[in-house]
Amino acid sequence: MKKKKHIFFTININFQEDVVVSRQRARQIAELFRFSPQEQTKIATAVSEITRNVVLYAGSGKAEFFVDTIGSQNFLIIRVTDNGPGIEKLEKIMRGDYYSKRGMGTGISGSKKLMDYFEIETKPGRGTTVTMGKKLPPVFVPLDEEFEKISKRLRELGPVNPFDEIKMQNLELMKLLEEMSEKNRELEDTNRAISSLYAEVNDKAGELERANRLTMEFISYVSHEIRTPLSSIIMLSKSLLNNFPEQKGFGQIANEVVKKIGLIRKSAEELLELANGLLDLTRIEAGKLEVVPVIFDIEELFSTLRGLLKPIAGNKKVELIFEKKGHIPRLYTDLNKLSQILRNLLSNALKFTPEGKVTVTAGYGGGKVIFTVTDTGKGIRKEDQNEIFKEYFRRNTPKDRGHPAPGGSHALSEGQGLGLPISRKLARLLGGELKLESSVLGKGSSFQLILPVKFTGLKRERI
Repeated sequence: MKKKKHIFFTININFQEDVVVSRQRARQIAELFRFSPQEQTKIATAVSEITRNVVLYAGSGKAEFFVDTIGSQNFLIIRVTDNGPGIEKLEKIMRGDYYSKRGMGTGISGSKKLMDYFEIETKPGRGTTVTMGKKLPPVFVPLDEEFEKISKRLRELGPVNPFDEIKMQNLELMKLLEEMSEKNRELEDTNRAISSLYAEVNDKAGELERANRLTMEFISYVSHEIRTPLSSIIMLSKSLLNNFPEQKGFGQIANEVVKKIGLIRKSAEELLELANGLLDLTRIEAGKLEVVPVIFDIEELFSTLRGLLKPIAGNKKVELIFEKKGHIPRLYTDLNKLSQILRNLLSNALKFTPEGKVTVTAGYGGGKVIFTVTDTGKGIRKEDQNEIFKEYFRRNTPKDRGHPAPGGSHALSEGQGLGLPISRKLARLLGGELKLESSVLGKGSSFQLILPVKFTGLKRERI
C-alpha cells in the first residue's frame, strides 16, 4: 500500500463505548463519501467488529480513517492498530478454520467478507494492525475541496449518543430481517413452483413410459403379423420366377412380367427385413432378447459370411476380403448375433461401394477380439457421422436412391435406417462396442467392433 494521505478521523479505542463511537463514525464517513446505505452498514459493521477485538484482546488501540490508492482504485481505508499480544493461529483464522470462544475468528473472517481490501499484520508481543478498505463509489470525485468539506463536516459532528447508535443498529436489524423474510417468501414460492414442476415432469415421464411401452407392443404385434403374408409373397414370387421361363410365346411381355415379379419379390424382402429389424429393436429395448453363447472359431464365422455376401460383392464388381491377424483364441459368444452385426456392416459397406474393395479384419488383444470393416466407397459426410447410429436415419443422398444393383437387382437398397442402431445395441448386449473409426467423403469408411472373447453377461429371458 502507498503512503497514507487525507486522514479524516482518528478514534482512540479503550472502552466498549469507543466501539459504538467507531461504528457510528464509520457510518457517517461512509455516508459523506456517498456509499449506498447497504455499503455504509457493511463498513460500520466491519469497523465495530475489529475495534471490539481491540478492546477484548489488546485493551487499547486506535482507528484511523483515510483515503489511499491501491492499484488504479481509490479506497476509503480504515486502519486499526493495537499494542497487544498479537494474534495466534492467524492462518487458521484467515482460512475460517479457527474460532475463539469470544468470537475473534468470526469477527475477523466476517469483516474480511464485508470489505473489498483486507490485510492483517501481527507480531507476538508487539501488537496487530488491521487495514481494510472499500472502493470509493463512482459518484464521489476525490478532489481536495471534497476532502476539505468532509473534514469540516466531521469536525462539526457532535458527541456520539450510544442510545442513538443502538437504535440505528436495531433499525438495521429490523430492515435486514424484513428483507430476509421477503427472500424466504420468494424462496418458498420458488420451491413450490419447482415441486409442482417436478410433479408435472414425473407425470409426463410416466405418460411417456406408458406410451413407449404401448408403441413397442404395437410394433412387435404388427411385425409379427406381417411376417407370414410377406413370407408367402416371397415364396410365391420365387415360384413364379422359377417357372415362368418355361412358358412360351410371350416375348417382350414375358420380360416385363419377370421384371415386375422381381420387384414384387424385392419389395416383400425389404418389408420382411424391416419387420425383423423392428422385432429385434423392440426385444432389445424390452430387455428380452436372448443371448445364446457358443464356442466357435473365427474361420467358421468368416466362412459363413463369405458364402452369404460374396455373390453380392461379385455382382457389384467389389472385392470382398477377409483377414485374420495373428492368433485369435476360440470365441465364446452369440454366433448368430455377431454374424448379424457383421452382416449389417458388410451390407452397408457393399451398398455404398460401387466398385473397389471391402475388407473385414479380425485381431486380438487384451482379452478382446477386434473386427474392422473397411470399404473404399462413398464415405460419410461429417455432419452425418454423429447421426448414423440413430434409429431411422438414412444417410444416402437422393441421387443414390432407386439405382438398382447390377443385373436388375435391388438387393442393396437404401434400407430403413435400423441396421447400425440395432448392430450397436447388439454389440453392447454382447458386452462390447461398435463405433465409426474413420470416414472420409469419397474415400470410404471404417467401422470397428470390439467384443470380449468370452461372453460373461447374463443370458436374457427367452421370448
